[in-house]
Amino acid sequence: MHRRFLGLRFFLSWWAYSFPFAALAIASMLMFRLNGLAFHRAASWALLALLAAIAALLLFRTARAIGAGEICEPER
Repeated sequence: MHRRFLGLRFFLSWWAYSFPFAALAIASMLMFRLNGLAFHRAASWALLALLAAIAALLLFRTARAIGAGEICEPER
């Protein structure tokens, strides 16, 4: 499904996908602080890496859309 998703036209609303990942990464970091389990530490690093990858992709797609003049265009 990710190939199909990446082939879709970009919209600024795609940034909404990053918020749940950020919340989950923060929650796993807080759980690690509370209980010190290695699982939560590993999960927080993995989720943080995934969040960074998602943010980088969104930043790239946003910059590309700005360069192409596809952001804030009038509705047809």
